[in-house]
Amino acid sequence: MRGTRRWVRFAGIVALGAIALADGCHFFQRTGPAPERIELGVRNNSYFDVDVYVLQSSTGGAALRLGTVTGNSSTTLRVRPSDLQPGSILTLRLHAIGARGSWTTPSVTVGDGVTAMLEIYADPSGNLNRSTLFTMAPRDTSSIGQR
Repeated sequence: MRGTRRWVRFAGIVALGAIALADGCHFFQRTGPAPERIELGVRNNSYFDVDVYVLQSSTGGAALRLGTVTGNSSTTLRVRPSDLQPGSILTLRLHAIGARGSWTTPSVTVGDGVTAMLEIYADPSGNLNRSTLFTMAPRDTSSIGQR
């Protein structure tokens, strides 16, 4: 009798563990596609390596580092939609490594069908205020070669 009680208790614990495990696996399953990231094309026309940050509020509070763009190079950085300001507004802060100050870009609105581009220009002291952040529609290549 005592062995039967132990067996029933053990089976109950195993059953509860299996239910919890199955429920846990269901909890962590994704229900839809992963959110897409917004691509930011960056062309650094300066000799400085530049750190690029995305600002999550218009008051300039939290800044999340997207990456570093080496001098005289181009790259693509990816921004999560959740890192944008409300209304899909993108604002960046740039800091030239080795320079004292940072520069904040004007805000642009990004979304489906819009590509964000950042052109970085610096003077010899690392001032980045000549840089530009802009958006453009992707090129329509369907009509190329047709007349």
